[in-house]
Amino acid sequence: MAQKSLRSKSKQKSAGALRKYVGEAKKKSTFTKTKNTAEHKARANYISSVEAAMASRVPSDQRSKLSIVKSSGTGEKKKHMKKPLTRGRKRKAGKQG
Repeated sequence: MAQKSLRSKSKQKSAGALRKYVGEAKKKSTFTKTKNTAEHKARANYISSVEAAMASRVPSDQRSKLSIVKSSGTGEKKKHMKKPLTRGRKRKAGKQG
């Protein structure tokens, strides 16, 4: 038989190559996503019902002042967001910019 074996023996990796592939790092998004959980919906529902009850007892011209939870609006964008570091790395303390 000319072929020694169909499967080639796995080549020994160097120490550096082994260090690279210790484990799988999960991709983390830098911006938090809104959690649309049952608790979140229940809280929003409760707040809206309380606000509606309060609004029925207040003159119509002052309803704009009535809100338990102020809406956060669009929110300010984070300036100079640093990109996430590779696993096992630390930022240099003295470096700025």
